[in-house]
Amino acid sequence: MRDDSSPSDNIEIVAMGRCPQEHHFLELQIVVGGRRRRRILSMLEFEAAPDPMIASLEAGLMTPSSRTHFRRRVHEGVRTLRPTFRVATRPGWYGRSFVLPSGRVFGHDPGLRVCLPEIYREFADKFASRGSLQRWQRIAELAVGNSRLMLAVALAFTGPVASLLKVEPPSIQLVGMNGAGKTAIVTAAGSVWGGRDDELGTFAESWAQTKNKVDVLAAAHGGALLVLDDTRTFERGSRVGFGNFKEAVMRMAEGRLKGRYGDAGAPVRSRTPVLSGSNDSLDDMARAVGDEIDDALRGRLIDVPLPAGIVGAFEDLHDYADHAAFSVELLRVARENYGVASARFLDGIVRWLARDGKGLVAWLQARREGYLRLARRRVRSTSRDLTRFHQRFATIYAAAALAIRLGVLPWSYELLWKALLGCEEAHVESVEETASSAGAQARADDPLERLEAHVRDRGGSFVDLRDGLIGPDEDHDHDTCDGYVNEGPDGTLEYLFSEAKLREVCGGKAGALRVKAQLADWLARDGARPSTRRTIWATGANRREQVLAVRAEAFDGAG
Repeated sequence: MRDDSSPSDNIEIVAMGRCPQEHHFLELQIVVGGRRRRRILSMLEFEAAPDPMIASLEAGLMTPSSRTHFRRRVHEGVRTLRPTFRVATRPGWYGRSFVLPSGRVFGHDPGLRVCLPEIYREFADKFASRGSLQRWQRIAELAVGNSRLMLAVALAFTGPVASLLKVEPPSIQLVGMNGAGKTAIVTAAGSVWGGRDDELGTFAESWAQTKNKVDVLAAAHGGALLVLDDTRTFERGSRVGFGNFKEAVMRMAEGRLKGRYGDAGAPVRSRTPVLSGSNDSLDDMARAVGDEIDDALRGRLIDVPLPAGIVGAFEDLHDYADHAAFSVELLRVARENYGVASARFLDGIVRWLARDGKGLVAWLQARREGYLRLARRRVRSTSRDLTRFHQRFATIYAAAALAIRLGVLPWSYELLWKALLGCEEAHVESVEETASSAGAQARADDPLERLEAHVRDRGGSFVDLRDGLIGPDEDHDHDTCDGYVNEGPDGTLEYLFSEAKLREVCGGKAGALRVKAQLADWLARDGARPSTRRTIWATGANRREQVLAVRAEAFDGAG
């Protein structure tokens, strides 16, 4: 459509297209200063805010009459044109083409245009390329022998593969002390997809977000990789804060995003792998605020602790002086070479898809099944169902195996699956160790357990009243006495505790009351009261003292 007499005749409406959500878009050709450029105009965004959209075209429509005339032409175009092209409004696969969050398209599809909503534009520049694949592969070489670095780099390739296979994208959290090299690892992994030309030069984002902003970040990195560093910057130090953190993790994993950010008015759904760096595991975070988690959360952000028994995150320093020097080299390579690995990877995938799409999917599924067979035999737990975890690591293996096949990663398949199995085993061991530690702490906090430990550890210092009662001249304080051994009126062996000592051992009045209830069947009573009186002193008007008298059989195995 062209009207040369109109005030907006430097804009030609070339054609109309439609997105999968059935919303319309116009393809415009804009001529300003003798230069021609194409622009895709979202009709939904245009109807919502016409003047800002017209201004964004930078087409010289300065007067009210020119803008009014252009709006009339737009509405006429929508009424009269038939859709002739498809519009990608989210990153990811469209047929055999892949759209980056930056809008760059891999694969030849002349009928596809791209019009991403605003949430992607803030992060588009970081999906850039710099350096060369050959120089970037130094990162992959340094990953050999370093399981956590290999895991992180392998994870970076899973976005396109998870979408092709229609499986849930995996998310990994590297856990270890500050300064161990986690930031270098997540930076290296992020360089698969891009980087920034600034002082930090990293693809990573900070965890210093709200729960609502985190899922915006996930959507803005859809189909690629979201890297988040340092969970301490997320306000999770209270039970409420940790609840927000848990919700953010679940929403990222499920790809949920509130409709106000949606493209063409539809809720955005993302399929985004996540790589996180944290000093604390999910279980540690929960315990710190008195909360609990389950495998539903653990499976959506899988904690992998750094290797045990070494300083830093790297098992093999490749002749560097220490883990700090090794980290510096990783950071240098990542900041000078980024975006080139994903470009080669996606180019290889779209070529294979064009050649034999079913064959590619079958090859990837075979790699997943191969890893699953290994994991089921080698990584086990007596208390947890590891199916979901095996599936996540199998997807990581298949994606990285494809990167090996396409010449992006200079690894062997054997090195890869051994590293991933080691990381999965470390996750299982870490959770079981935390559960065991929590159980031990719970037992230590249990008043009865504390009393049993007191009998076991201090029983040798109990006063044995069977050997004689305490003389009036003896230096003895009933309230602070560790306990007594006594023969009850029916000849039963019993342990006696003063109320003051019982409260000291059991952690206060509430703990003492709880113990009395727990030991109800083993107590010698005076009527309904749980305590009784026993003769302690050899002479004197107050020979008898109030005590808790417990039959010794209640502590079988404790003494």
